[in-house]
This record gives sequence, C-alpha cells and structure tokens, in this order.
Amino acid sequence: MLAERMWSRVLIGGLLQLSPRTLKDQAAGVLPHHRFGKHYRFTRGDVAEIVRLGEAGTAANVL
Repeated sequence: MLAERMWSRVLIGGLLQLSPRTLKDQAAGVLPHHRFGKHYRFTRGDVAEIVRLGEAGTAANVL
C-alpha cells in the first residue's frame, strides 16, 4: 500500500494564495489537516475540502 502524499503549509499557502500562518492558525480549529508534532501537513483531500469550504462561504471568515 502506498502512503498518501502530503504537502507543507508553505506549499499549500502558495498554491491557494494564503499565508502559511493563516493555514496554521485556522487548521487548529476549522481546516482539515494532519499534524505531526509541530508540523502541519495537507493531503489532496484536505486541500479539496479547504477549497470547497472557501467556495461555499463556510470558511468566509477564515479564507
């Protein structure tokens, strides 16, 4: 079984035009993510959900 690829908040922030700090702060409460110690990582599914939340306005105060 292959492990699912994960990306850093810096890379995802650049792709979504969000600051890495915003991703870190909001991942703690609203955004889907995986945390390994102090490191935040995002899968393809996490990113798709973040985009969906932004389009739906669910995370309007976040994104």
